[in-house]
Amino acid sequence: METLRPIPGIRLQCFQHTKHPGVCARHPCSWLCGRNAWQNEERRAGARTDFRQKEKSLQEMRSELRVEFANLNTPLLVVIDDIDRLIEDEVCLVFRLVKANADFPNLIFLLLFQRETVQAALNKISGGEGRFYLEKIVQVGIDLPPVSQAALTDLLFQRISEAFDPLFAESEWERERFTEIWYPGLSHYFRNLREVNRFLSSFRFALSAFSQSGALEVNPVDLIALEVLRISEPKVYEMIRQNKFSLIPHGAWDYNNERGELANTLLEASDKPEALKQVLTHLFPELQKVWENFRYSEDYLPGWLSARRICVERFFDRYFLLEVPPQHVSEAVIKQIVNASDNKAALDAILEDLRSRKLALDALERLEAEESLKALQNPVPFVSALADIADFLPRKKVIFMNIRAELYARRALLRALDKMQSEEAKKKLIDILIKETKGLCATAFWIQSIEKRDAGSDWPQLTSEELGQLKQRWLVRARAGCELRRIA
Repeated sequence: METLRPIPGIRLQCFQHTKHPGVCARHPCSWLCGRNAWQNEERRAGARTDFRQKEKSLQEMRSELRVEFANLNTPLLVVIDDIDRLIEDEVCLVFRLVKANADFPNLIFLLLFQRETVQAALNKISGGEGRFYLEKIVQVGIDLPPVSQAALTDLLFQRISEAFDPLFAESEWERERFTEIWYPGLSHYFRNLREVNRFLSSFRFALSAFSQSGALEVNPVDLIALEVLRISEPKVYEMIRQNKFSLIPHGAWDYNNERGELANTLLEASDKPEALKQVLTHLFPELQKVWENFRYSEDYLPGWLSARRICVERFFDRYFLLEVPPQHVSEAVIKQIVNASDNKAALDAILEDLRSRKLALDALERLEAEESLKALQNPVPFVSALADIADFLPRKKVIFMNIRAELYARRALLRALDKMQSEEAKKKLIDILIKETKGLCATAFWIQSIEKRDAGSDWPQLTSEELGQLKQRWLVRARAGCELRRIA
């Protein structure tokens, strides 16, 4: 067989070599494959030689960079912040890099750091002369003046106001109470801009968790104070979370001994005991029994409840859960009820929705503390709505008592009657309510209370004829309720 020879100008390739390189040595065309391999290797070697020839020295590259920087129209500013937060080796590395590149034209380094911390780190590479090492690198050293306390306070208050603005009116802000807790207490936790920004970042997150429904679910002053403690006094914050019943009014059991021990432990855990004492006194009035020998009466509880204070059992856990407990109605719904207090149809819809979610009784209990509902110009829509829903609600067992839903309607009516001076106005209100209210349990309760009224009672004094007419009207309503299967 004639031996194959390469043809000038034509590149030959062995199929077997391409597909099975391992058999090339035994293949008749192995000489051709070998020649191509040698040529490929020679080509690669030439490329490496060219690359070496094109390699530039570090000095050449720096020279080119110097030209490029010199041609810049404006200087290039390199900002390196928080250098003092690095570990010592990293601080030394940063300054070595800056020193190696600081001689380029139109290149400026702006270094931000705590001088004492960086000097201490540079002692490691300067034989204990960190201060002089730093002075050789930094051409212009500027010590930033501290921000005044007034400027910090103005910035903090502005940011807090902007966050609260869409959630409630300025008239709802407890200005006097916040002043009392701020100056002797909370202000001591804001010494620089970093502490202000740290608080604001955390505060905005907590606020978003408590305002998803468009209404603030907790007291704004208490939220600010507790968030300050969470950031600046974490041990105190945790002790507060774990000692609920030693900090809130609790009628079933007085935790005097536990409260006294807790008060001392809280102050011992703080670096600012005097400031903390002022904060805790305004958050938890029960601690005034320990520190000031002062006791609040139970008359204050409804106001604290209406204000959504942390010192009330209903709201205490909410501050730590960052959500509304599932067994409680949200403050957004309470706000809807208050705003619709003169709209019977809207009230019926809201209360029926709450009943379907098994939250109606909780809502009626929460509404007891709303001061705005105690002075309604027209109490008929609100009182009749409570009376209507009462027929469909179960009794709530509290210790050894059963709380009936119609009791809340009775209290609402009594508050309305208490505001009226004339007997005729009271009789007229009762007459309208009996006519317009579909509820049977509550209206029966009212008629019974009028019949058995004591002297000086807020219930109107009716004649036998007037009382008989009310009873007859109720009977007609009761028979209609049986036909409509409203009652069994």
